[in-house]
Amino acid sequence: MSTRHLPFRTESGAPKWDGQPENLGQFFADVQRVCDVCIASPSVSDYINQTFNYLNNEQSLILEQCKPAAQATTTWETFKDDVWALYPEFRRDQHYTIPMVESLVSAFSLIESPTIEEWGAFIRNFTVMTTKLISRLRHILNTRQEQRADTFPRGCIFCGDHGHFIRECPASTEYISAGRCRRNTMGQIIMGDGSPIPNGTGTMQERIDRHATIVTSGFCGLADGLDFETFHTSTSNKPKGRENEKSTRFNTSPTGPTPSSSRISAPQQEPQRSTPPSNEPAYRYQSPIGSRFDPAKMADQLLNASITVSIGDVLAASPDLQKAVGEQLRRKRVPFDGSKTSTFTTFEISDPVLFHDTGHILGEDGFPISREALALRVVRPQWENSEQVFDCILDSGSQINVIRKDICDALGLSVVPGERVTMESADGRKSETLGMVHNAVMCFQGIRLPIKAQVMKNAPYQILLGQPFLTLTSLHAQHYPNGTVEVKIMDPRSGKELIIPTFPRGRSRPVTQGF
Repeated sequence: MSTRHLPFRTESGAPKWDGQPENLGQFFADVQRVCDVCIASPSVSDYINQTFNYLNNEQSLILEQCKPAAQATTTWETFKDDVWALYPEFRRDQHYTIPMVESLVSAFSLIESPTIEEWGAFIRNFTVMTTKLISRLRHILNTRQEQRADTFPRGCIFCGDHGHFIRECPASTEYISAGRCRRNTMGQIIMGDGSPIPNGTGTMQERIDRHATIVTSGFCGLADGLDFETFHTSTSNKPKGRENEKSTRFNTSPTGPTPSSSRISAPQQEPQRSTPPSNEPAYRYQSPIGSRFDPAKMADQLLNASITVSIGDVLAASPDLQKAVGEQLRRKRVPFDGSKTSTFTTFEISDPVLFHDTGHILGEDGFPISREALALRVVRPQWENSEQVFDCILDSGSQINVIRKDICDALGLSVVPGERVTMESADGRKSETLGMVHNAVMCFQGIRLPIKAQVMKNAPYQILLGQPFLTLTSLHAQHYPNGTVEVKIMDPRSGKELIIPTFPRGRSRPVTQGF
C-alpha cells in the first residue's frame, strides 16, 4: 500500500501553531494525526521531528531546548510536558476558574442591548467554562469519596475481624450474654451499667476488657480498706456479753496486710455519756470582726448620720439591721400623761427639698438645681364631630403632625395613602407613615384650627403636634419652676389670643369609635 506524503509547512492542510499556549494541544494533535496517516508505524522521533518542521524560526528556537539529545529515552507525552513547562502562565488543569466565569457574566451584563452575535458568543464561552468547572468538581468529589471509603473500617468494630460486621459478631453476642455489655434502645453496644464504652485505643472488646480489669482491681483495694475499718468498728462498739459472736466481714479474700492482734485485744467498754444528747449545734462559726458588731448601736448611728449609700441597700445587706430599724419604726402604745400636745399639719411633697416661694428645689449648697425628670405636658382640645378627648403632645422638634391609627379611626378621618413620608427617630431608626389626613379640625374655646397630619400605625403617643401647629397658632409656652406650663395661642383668622392649660401626660385612656 502506498503512503501519502507529509504536507509541507506552507500547504493548506499542514498543522499550524499561532504561538498561543492555549492552542498547543490542538497543534500537537494535528501533528500526531498527520504522522499516523502519512507514516507507517511512526515513532517518537517522527512525532518530534515533524513538530519542528511545522514551526517557524522563532518558535523553533523556543522549543529547541525541549528537544531531547537521545530520543530513544523519551516519550511523546514527556516531550509535550516539557513544552508545556515553558508556558507556566497557562495551566491545562486549571484553565477556567470561577473568577473568570464571574468576569464573563459581569462584562455581558454591562451590555444594554446585546446583539444575537454577542449573545451567541456569551453562551458558547459560558458553556465551555462551566462544563470544565463542573467536570473538575466531580473529579474532586469522587476523589474525596474514594479517600473516605479507604479510611472507613471494613470489618467488625467490636473484635476487629474483617470477616463479618458488628451485627453478626459472635464475640459481642458472648459478651452480651455474660452481662459485660448490652445494647440500648438504638441498638448500640454500651456497658452493662448503661454508661458508654470508654474511649481509647483498640477495639471495643479490648476497651471493655481493659475497663473491667481496672474496676476489679480498684474494687478489691477499696473492699480491703472497708473490711479493715468495719472490723475495728464492730469490735470496739460491741456491747458486753457478745464477745464470742463473730463480726461481719465482706465476702472477699484479703489482699492487703491484716491488722495485728494487739489492736484487736483492746479492752471493750461501754461508751459513757456525761450529758444527754442535744439537738442544738455544739459550735457556730464567727469571725473575730463579727463579735464587735452591735445591731442596735449601728441602727442608732444609721438614723443619725448622712451617708451616700441608699437605706434600702444597707438594710438588704444585714437582716439584723433590718430588725433593729424595724423596732425603731414600729408604733407602740405609750401612756397618755394628759399634757397638751401640739398639732402638726403634714404636707406630701414629691421632692426632698422644696423652695416654697419660687417652686425651685435646692441642692446641698442651698442653690436651685434642676429636677431629675418631669412629665411631658399635653393639651386636650375638642374635635369636630366627636366628643372624645385625646392627649396632644407639643413637640417643637418634630417637623410634622402625627396621629395614631386608632385615634384617626375614632375621629372618623379619611387617609390619603399616596402622601406617605419616611420618619427618622433620634436613634436613627426609620419608619413609613400610612398616609396624610387633611380634614382634622380641633377647637380651643371657639378657635377653630384645621390641621394636616401623618398617620402612624404604632405610635407611642396619641397625637403629636409639631412645628406646623406651633407656627399656625404662633404658640408661646411659659414654663414655671413647679413644673406647670401655660400655653398662649393666637387665632390665625381673627388674631384673638387665648391662654390654654396643659396637663401632665398620663396613662392612655381606652379609645372608642366616634362614628
